[in-house]
Amino acid sequence: MPSLGDNRLANILVAEDVRHIREILADTLTDAGHEVSEASDGGMALEKACQDNPDLILLDIMMPVMDGFEVLRNLRKNPDTHDIPVVLLTAMPPTKGEQEALDLGVTHYMIKPWDEETLQAVVRVALRSSNKAVSGEPGDQEDSTTIRAIRTGGLLSPLEAILGGGILLGSLTLIQGPSAAGKTVVSQAFTYGALQEGYGVGYFSSQHSEEDFAGHMRSIGLRVASSMDDGSLAIYPIQESSPDEDQGPFLTNLAVEIGKHSPQHKLLVVDDITGLATYCRDKALLLAFFSSCKRAAANGATIILTVDPFAFDDDLANRICSLCDTHITLRSEMVAGREFKSAEERKANQVELHRNNSVSFQVEPKTGLHVAPVSVAKA
Repeated sequence: MPSLGDNRLANILVAEDVRHIREILADTLTDAGHEVSEASDGGMALEKACQDNPDLILLDIMMPVMDGFEVLRNLRKNPDTHDIPVVLLTAMPPTKGEQEALDLGVTHYMIKPWDEETLQAVVRVALRSSNKAVSGEPGDQEDSTTIRAIRTGGLLSPLEAILGGGILLGSLTLIQGPSAAGKTVVSQAFTYGALQEGYGVGYFSSQHSEEDFAGHMRSIGLRVASSMDDGSLAIYPIQESSPDEDQGPFLTNLAVEIGKHSPQHKLLVVDDITGLATYCRDKALLLAFFSSCKRAAANGATIILTVDPFAFDDDLANRICSLCDTHITLRSEMVAGREFKSAEERKANQVELHRNNSVSFQVEPKTGLHVAPVSVAKA
């Protein structure tokens, strides 16, 4: 994985009405080398943000004069403060405040009490992800009548149809399924489709070198060597996971690398994060990783993440799925003595799906993907 470079020191505004909490936060950030200003209520926070244009705001929700949500709404309305990254640090349960916060464009949602290491990691990710390039060249703009979506190059057309034409550009997709259920194959189908549409792809994997990746794609009838040669397809390694080592720091580093993606790569595939997620000891960092990916998607990246279902408990899975725009689950099944992969769309481009939302297919060496007839798939 490319070098991350040194941490960037920043001007951070801490908005918190409880004095001793505000002072602890300020001391922690100052000790890390950042310049810190303070606000004891929402009105003061908004005023200082407009005057000082800080690099980052740590914002409480429940404050006098103006609550954190009202501060956020005013920040997003003002062109001068619209892009300031905001980390909410609050006692409000995520079930009550997280979705509204994400809709208002917060970078991360942290629950009190916090620990210093997690706070520093979240601040680091928020600062670095805010510096990524989000605009392409003038010639990159597409005709307004074009559906701006990633398709599968015709390989899984029924899946595209269920998704309303494909995975929308600037969205976050989660593909879940056990080992050998087809997560990699579906991700590679979208990779192939993106390349066919002229979109660059950055593919993060712990299992494939460039040569291995090209060979695997070729084994299912997809040739991508020329895309690697011209740079439109880049393969990046993911840290190998170990149960003996906390994977939280590696997950944080991966979020930073995603945030630093080349503007040439319109699609980013991370296949897969099972090991990193399973052995991340601080689940707040895992949620922060998904929040960071959501932020990157809001700024123009199209991201596909794959993971085994056992990597999250039910509560965390629900919170993570609520962050994702599209959610696909995969399983393997035997029908009439033949193995099929079944993809079920639980959520398509922010719309929950409850019926007519699955497609079955086979993976055959050299000949590629074959969608199963409805009569076979339902046998």
